Order: sequence, then C-alpha cells, then structure tokens
Amino acid sequence: MNLYILTKHLHLTCVVLSISLFIFRTGIRWIPIQRLQSVKILKILPHVIDTVLLCSGLYLAYLLSFPYFIMVKLFAVFLYILFGFGVMKFAKNRRQALLYFTGSMTCLLFVLGCALCKTTDITLWPQIISGRFF
Repeated sequence: MNLYILTKHLHLTCVVLSISLFIFRTGIRWIPIQRLQSVKILKILPHVIDTVLLCSGLYLAYLLSFPYFIMVKLFAVFLYILFGFGVMKFAKNRRQALLYFTGSMTCLLFVLGCALCKTTDITLWPQIISGRFF
C-alpha cells in the first residue's frame, strides 16, 4: 500500500483518538472520582497519541510540499494545544475551563475546516462542503 495512504490513515486515527481523549479528560476533570482522575494511562496516552499525530502531520505536509493552508492549520493546532493546556492546568473554576474548552473547540473546528476544504478562506467552505457532500 502507498506510504501516503498509510500515513494519512494513521494521522486520521490519531486525530479521532486525540479529540476523544481530550473531551473525555475535560469531562472527568469535574467528576469527583479520584480513581478515574489518577489513572496513569490517561496522563501518558494523550502525549503519545499527540506526538504520533504531530509527526504524521508534518510528514504529510512534507509530502504535499507544505501548502499554505497546512501552515495556517499548524498555527491553529498550536492555539488548540494552548487552549487545551489552559483547560487542564490553568482553569481554576468551571467557567474558566468552559472558556478554554470553547477556544480549543473553535480552533479544532477551524483545523477540521481547513483539512476538509484545503483552504483557509472560511467564506468558501459552505460552497466546497455542499459540493462535496450533496
């Protein structure tokens, strides 16, 4: 099988796992069950998945000769990571955590839009998506 296809599938699998774990970890942060919050695999696994995600993304960008939309997407991923770090480390109450979480999900939606439409011009996204899916 083509190396590009394998890398793309690995990347997409890591995307789903990373987002799922982030939402799960954000949810359990406010559940008063200490056993669930202190599970070591929930602290290590996201770092492993995100490292594989980043490496596979950079390799795919290299294969595609670093188009503009990927560079913007990488910046949005950086913002997503900062907001996610805010949810996990800096939020002192639920309101702050919700604000950080909203910021991270906004960045994530932008990244997904860039990935699906291959452009950073959000005014073109509805036309591209409607042409692709309908």
